[in-house]
Amino acid sequence: MTEDWYLYKDDQQSGPFSWQQLWEKSKTGKIEPADKIWHQALGDWTRADHVPGLTGIPDFVNSAPPPPAGTGMEKAAGKDSVRKKNMTPVIVIAIVLFLLVAAGAIYFFVFYNGAEQAEEDYIVPVTQVEETVEESPWDPLEEPVEESNLLFLSGRGNTAGNITNGGLAVSVADGIIFRSNEGGALAHADYSGGVRLFSADSAWFINSIGNWVFYSNRDDGNRLYRIKTDGSERTSLTDGGAWFVTLVDNQLFYLNENDQNRIYSVSADGGSQVRLGDDAAWFLNAAGDWLYYVNVDDNETIYRMKTDGTEREQVNTEPSGGLNVSDDGWIYYNNMDDNSRLYRIRIDGTDKEVLTDYPAWFVNLVGDWLYYAAEDEGFALTRIRTDGTVLEQVTPEAVRYIVVAGDWIYYLDHDEDDTLYKIKLDGSGRSFADQGI
Repeated sequence: MTEDWYLYKDDQQSGPFSWQQLWEKSKTGKIEPADKIWHQALGDWTRADHVPGLTGIPDFVNSAPPPPAGTGMEKAAGKDSVRKKNMTPVIVIAIVLFLLVAAGAIYFFVFYNGAEQAEEDYIVPVTQVEETVEESPWDPLEEPVEESNLLFLSGRGNTAGNITNGGLAVSVADGIIFRSNEGGALAHADYSGGVRLFSADSAWFINSIGNWVFYSNRDDGNRLYRIKTDGSERTSLTDGGAWFVTLVDNQLFYLNENDQNRIYSVSADGGSQVRLGDDAAWFLNAAGDWLYYVNVDDNETIYRMKTDGTEREQVNTEPSGGLNVSDDGWIYYNNMDDNSRLYRIRIDGTDKEVLTDYPAWFVNLVGDWLYYAAEDEGFALTRIRTDGTVLEQVTPEAVRYIVVAGDWIYYLDHDEDDTLYKIKLDGSGRSFADQGI
């Protein structure tokens, strides 16, 4: 679907275009929502705003994800507004319940008593009744549960560092799944060099276990979706935007955009959405039985709580960002009180130390290395050992959103809007993400 797209605008047909060309036209405002698009895969001329990835594309942020709701008085006003809005459905429910109770009372005294009296007039002695038991052909049959609708996943969907950086790619058994440059459509690159698209949805916060992929769909208000790697069984899992989606075994943890970015969970098979806490959060990580996050309601300091929402506690006292929680008990983060330099601290709040002499952005922990964009070096892609030793520049290219999958680093160019590149861990082989691995 990458070639042979046609545009019908102002009573004139133009094309063929590649998808990239068409997407660029849309992004720069040269395609209106009512303009018509044709491709063999569409079957007929289709309005541009009905083609996923075209028109109304949200700009991918230039530095960090959009901040959560405002703080202080703005939040207080927001909570009062929500409280007032929530009173309306409560009043309506109370009225409906009152009417139902009243109707039930009328039925009981008027109809039920009358029917009971009539029944007494026509009682048949038990000895005259033949006891016959017939199986009704209309009895509902108990339908077996289809196993295909139940998910039993084991493992982690993507790394903490990748999710902190937008989850633009994830390593899978036979290759890499990533957000392509064709409107953000989901793509799979296999180790034989092939690349195929399997969903037109503009995806980020990508997670994958087995043959399932989970992602936030930017074409549908960032709602959380799942889909199989063959493009089948595409399903929405949440009713609101989902940020920093983290998949562990059969459970997805995320920040609910519709509830001031509070922490929620939902099962991979699409169960109920459960709110786990009252804090407005950012940079969500999962490690072991704990969730780590920046608490926007408490000066953006680091907090943690159990995955069931219990045992909430504060870890540090300074404004922080870019969390990466390691399996060996360290939290790597930007210290906003110290010019966004890279720090680390134990998960119990001890042994705090600084690792860089300058701001380090888009930090991603991979093994014994921390990858980041070094501001003092023009945001060049740089890495440093987790203990602060062995500093190396990977490439002088200015980068943002650093994601590591397999032997590749995926990133957005610091000076471009939404084009995803990749480069090998040793700094060689820079190319567009859509090219084979």
